[in-house]
Amino acid sequence: MKIKSLYKTIYDDLVSKIMSGYYKEGQKLPSEKELDQLYHASRTPVRQALSKLESDGFIYRLQGRGSFVSDNRPKQLWTRMTGFTNYYLSEWEKITSRTIDVEKVPAPAAISPLLKLTDSDSAQLTKMTRIRFYEGDPIIYLQHYLHPRFPVESLQSNENFFSIAEILNEEFQVKVARADEEIEAIMADDYLKDVLQLDDAHTPLIKVTRTSYTAADEPVDVNVYYVNSKKWKFEVSFRQSEKNFEFF
Repeated sequence: MKIKSLYKTIYDDLVSKIMSGYYKEGQKLPSEKELDQLYHASRTPVRQALSKLESDGFIYRLQGRGSFVSDNRPKQLWTRMTGFTNYYLSEWEKITSRTIDVEKVPAPAAISPLLKLTDSDSAQLTKMTRIRFYEGDPIIYLQHYLHPRFPVESLQSNENFFSIAEILNEEFQVKVARADEEIEAIMADDYLKDVLQLDDAHTPLIKVTRTSYTAADEPVDVNVYYVNSKKWKFEVSFRQSEKNFEFF
């Protein structure tokens, strides 16, 4: 299993504290010296973590004054490629995620063509099961199916993250450039009733099958997720650009 670097451990802990509201927008973070002592680290990994926090938009730094928490709503492309964009951006501070399981599984028949798998490489792929929470209540149940070229070990060592695009970029230098989504309405079965803590089975849910691609049009991930639409709304808006409609 891959061991997380010290700077990444510091970064992940500070992100968690910012996202949970422990450090609030506009609040000054501890000084580099204080962070050195807090994490029992040298100045180098602390500075690396602060630099990444700044580049990712979580903090801003003022010369001679220190580091401050910025508006930590996501700016990444993935948030703009879904009908839930408005909720993600407006309710960002109230959203958390948890990984339930990461395992190797046979490629389901419906997933193989989406990932453009051949018979030789469709035997096993990585499946990651996650839950997304809103104010502590489960609202989205997610099943990620990643292309076999991404080893399960790297994902097992990085369970606390928000977006799979983040892991693909950081661990494999693969950037998601676009995504296709297929949407359907379904009734919850007993398992989804339990995992999403629904009042009863047969509650209507939104099922989304989302396939993510690189700029070279290579599929990297199929995410099948189920949304409690009573608590999380799907919204789509369009605007006319010079050449076509843009989707938000």
